[in-house]
Amino acid sequence: MELVCSKSYQVSVPVLDYPYGSLDNATVQPLLGCYRVDYLVETIPRVTRLRDLVTEAREVYLVGTEEARTADPSLSSLINVNSWEDMKYRRLRSWTKSYLILR
Repeated sequence: MELVCSKSYQVSVPVLDYPYGSLDNATVQPLLGCYRVDYLVETIPRVTRLRDLVTEAREVYLVGTEEARTADPSLSSLINVNSWEDMKYRRLRSWTKSYLILR
């Protein structure tokens, strides 16, 4: 988490899949994201979904799996775990680069 939160942008969030040119179709992980407090105070009153916090931001740093592997080589911190079996058997097989989006 320190890797994601160490960025100085409005939003810093892990991304598992990023179709070039379209943040709308990216597989972002907003529950694992870090958000600047001033941005949250300004934005929360007008959004209805957690994902909107990512799409509304002017500065978004998408932490790709390539960068995330420097802190977590197995990417186990990005796996959705709902049961012990998920923790044991699921492996993340995604490979993305980090991107900065300024609007």
